[in-house]
Amino acid sequence: MTSTVPWLNTVGLILTAVGVIGLFFFGIPFRVRTEGATYLRREQDDPNAVRMEGIYSAISWFSLVAILIGTAFQVYANWV
Repeated sequence: MTSTVPWLNTVGLILTAVGVIGLFFFGIPFRVRTEGATYLRREQDDPNAVRMEGIYSAISWFSLVAILIGTAFQVYANWV
């Protein structure tokens, strides 16, 4: 066992935890976009809702990628 294995496991666990917490708070990135429409009948777009939806989508994708990279680090640490 080399000294990099514990670090790979630790980084993997931290990335996975950050990703899971991010997905818990911001939702999975595959939800239906509303593009700012706040009512069933769309009168006009809400620019703040559009901006927040973009931010939530970016954080969701980052969280999903963090989970995948964290898992890859842990799997790689088992083979080193």
